[in-house]
Amino acid sequence: MFIYTTLVVSSFLLFYYVFLLSQNPYIGLSAKEKDAENNYIVTKIFPNSWAYETDIKEGDKILLLNGENPEKHYTLRMFGNVEKINSLSIEQNNESKTFTVSNESSVKELMIHLVYPLVVFLLCISLGLYVYWRHESNVTFHLLLFMISIGITYLSAGGSARDDILSKILNISSMLLMPVFFILYLKSYFESRFNLEIVKKKIVMVILTLSVAVIALFVSSFYFNQIYSSTLTAILLLFGVQVFYIIYLLIRNYIKQNSPKVKLHFKILLIGFSLAFFPFIFLNMIPVIVGGEELISGELGASFILMIPLTIVYLVLAKQFIDIDFVISRLSYNAVISFIFTVVTMVSITLLVDHSYSGMNLVKFMVILFLALNIFLYLIKDVFHYQFKMSVTSGKNFHQYSLYRYMEMIKKENSEERLFKALTDEVKSVLNVKEASVKKIPRVGEHSEIGTVLQEKEAFTVKLDDIAEYHLILSSSPKPNGTKLNREEKEWLNAIAYHTNIALENIKKIDELVTELREIKDSKKGNSSWAAKFIFSLSEQERIKVSKDIHDTILQETIYLYRKLEELEGSDDAKKMKEEMTMVREMLLDNISLIREVCHELRPPFLLENGIRASLEELIDKVQLRTDIIVDFYSDYQAPIEKDVDFCLNIYRIFQELLNNAVKHSKASTIQLRLVQEGDTLSLDYTDDGVGFDSNYIKKESLGLISMKERAYSFDGTCSIHSGKNKGTSIQIMFPLKLAKEAQVI
Repeated sequence: MFIYTTLVVSSFLLFYYVFLLSQNPYIGLSAKEKDAENNYIVTKIFPNSWAYETDIKEGDKILLLNGENPEKHYTLRMFGNVEKINSLSIEQNNESKTFTVSNESSVKELMIHLVYPLVVFLLCISLGLYVYWRHESNVTFHLLLFMISIGITYLSAGGSARDDILSKILNISSMLLMPVFFILYLKSYFESRFNLEIVKKKIVMVILTLSVAVIALFVSSFYFNQIYSSTLTAILLLFGVQVFYIIYLLIRNYIKQNSPKVKLHFKILLIGFSLAFFPFIFLNMIPVIVGGEELISGELGASFILMIPLTIVYLVLAKQFIDIDFVISRLSYNAVISFIFTVVTMVSITLLVDHSYSGMNLVKFMVILFLALNIFLYLIKDVFHYQFKMSVTSGKNFHQYSLYRYMEMIKKENSEERLFKALTDEVKSVLNVKEASVKKIPRVGEHSEIGTVLQEKEAFTVKLDDIAEYHLILSSSPKPNGTKLNREEKEWLNAIAYHTNIALENIKKIDELVTELREIKDSKKGNSSWAAKFIFSLSEQERIKVSKDIHDTILQETIYLYRKLEELEGSDDAKKMKEEMTMVREMLLDNISLIREVCHELRPPFLLENGIRASLEELIDKVQLRTDIIVDFYSDYQAPIEKDVDFCLNIYRIFQELLNNAVKHSKASTIQLRLVQEGDTLSLDYTDDGVGFDSNYIKKESLGLISMKERAYSFDGTCSIHSGKNKGTSIQIMFPLKLAKEAQVI
C-alpha cells in the first residue's frame, strides 16, 4: 500500500512541478522598503535568473508589478521577493522603464531548476522503492523515507525559489525531516545487522518533535510576516544542529566499537555524510547567517547531498570495500599541501595587489583555490599520474614499471644465463649504458648486503649474491653524460638486485629438486628417505599453520573474553554489563565463524552431509562472495560417486585449486566449470577468460597445477591443460568411474 501511495504522490508532484516551473520563470529579484516614500528598492539580483539578464540594477525603485501597486503582490509583501509576474516597472536614474516577462522559462533555468532536480528525484524514489520492494523491513522503510525526503527537497527547490507556498512548505519540511529519517535508518540498520543500538528511541522522538514544531512555526509565519525571517534562521540552525548530531553519533559509535568490520561501516558512513553536508553548511548556510552572503550557491551546495544515497548504495552493493584509510591519508596529505599553497597565495595577493576586493570575495577565491588544488592533486597526482607517466615514457625511465616488467620476464627463467641476460638488457635499456655484465669476484673486505651499490668514475657495481668465496656482482659502464646515479636509480638497482637474488635462489632449489627426482627415478625404489622427509615436512607445515591460526586468533580472543567475564562478575552497573555482554557476544560469533572456516579447510563438512555437488556449490558461492568473478557451474552425473569419500574429496580439492589459481593469477572475469558424466567417464572441464600463461612451463613454475595433475593421476585420471598468453585457460580432467563404483562404502 505504501508503495502505491508513494507512486501516486510522486506522479502528482512531477506533473505539478513540470507545469509550475515551465510556466513561471525565475525572476530572482529581492526588494525592501527603504526610501522615505516607502517605495520598494531592489536589494539583490540572483544569478541564473530573468532579472540577472536585464538592465535592472540594485538600488532601482519598483513602481508597478503587473500594472498594480507593489504592495498588492503577495510574494513581495510576504517574502520580500518579486516572483510570478508578467510585467515590471522601475525607476532608474530618474527614468521609468517597463519590462515584460515571458510566461516560459529559459532552457538554462529549466536545466537548473527542473531537469536536474527531476533526475535526482526519480533516481532517489526508484532506488528507495526498489530496495523496499525487494526486502520489506524497518531498515528499507526508513531508507525509502530518507530517499523520498532527498528527492522532494531537490524537486521543490525550484518552486520554493519562485515563492510558491506549497513548494516552500514541502522544501522546508523535507529538508528538516531528512536528517531525522537518516537517524532512523542508521538505528534500524545497525540494530538489524549487528544487533547494536546506536541511539535511544527517546532522542529520535525529541528530534522529530522539534522538527515538526519548527515546520508548524514556519507555516504560521505566512500569516505573521514579522517572524518569517527569524523562522528561516531557526530552520537553518536546527538543520545544522541535526547534521552535527549525526556526525557526533557516527564518531561516538565508531570510537566505541571493537569489531573492525563494524568500525569500517561507521567510517564509510561518516565520510559520506560529512562530504554531503560540508559544502552546504560551511560554504552556504553559515556564511549566510554570519555575513549575509553565500560562498557557493545553494543549488551547488545541495548537490553534494547525493553523496549519502551513493554511500548507502556502496555499502549495500560492494562485495569488498576499498582501503578507506589509504584514501583518507592521501586526501589529508593533499589538503595540507593545498592549504599551505592557498595561504601563501592569499598573503601574496594581500601584500602585492591593490586592496579593492571585498573580504567575502577574497574568502570565495580562497575556497575555490583550495578545492581546485585538492581536486587537481587527487585526480592528476594520485589517479592519472601513474598511467600518464607510463604512456609518456613507455616504461623507459619509469623505474617502477621497469621493475614490474623485469619481474614478469624472470619469473619464467630457469637458467642463470638467461636470467643474467634479462638483467643486463634491462639495465642497459633503463640507464642507457653501453655495457653491463655479471661477474664473480673474490671476497675482499667486510661483508656487504645484497643490493649494495658502489659507484666509481669508470663504472658502478651492484652486489647480487654470495657464492662460497665469491661475490656475484652486476658491473656496468658509467652513464653517457658521466653523472652520478640519482636516488631513484639507486633505489631501482637495489630492488632489481634483490629480486634477482630471489630468482637465483629459486633456480638453485629447482635444480636440487630435479636432481633428487632423477635419483629417485634411477634408483627404481618404491620409496625413498627424501620422499618420506618431503611428505613429513608438508604435514608438519600444515600442522604449524593450523596451530598458529588457532593460537593467534581464537585462543587470544578466548583469553580476552575470559578476563572480561571475570571483570563483569564484580560489576553492579547494569548498563555497562549489557554493553560489555553485547561486545562479548559479537566476538564469540566472530570466533565461531573463524573456527568454522578452519574446520572447513581441514575437512569440508558438506561433503559427508550433502554430497559433492552441494559442497562444490558452497565453495563457488564463497569465491563469488569475496571476488567479482562470475562462476558458471553445471553438473550432470548418475554414478554414485558420493560412496567413495576419498574420490569426492579429491574432486573437491581439484576444484579448490582451480578456483584459488583463478583468483590469484588469472585475472578472469568469467569461469565455466562442468562436472559431467560421459558413459563410464567423469569429465571435469574448466575454462576462463583470464590472462593465460605459457603451458610449456607448467612443470617448472606452478606447484599448484602439478599437485592437481598428481591428484588426477592418483585415481587413474588424465589431465590436459591448454593456455596461452592473453588467451585464457582450458583444463580437462577425466576419471574412469569404475573406481567410484568399486569403492568401499564409508
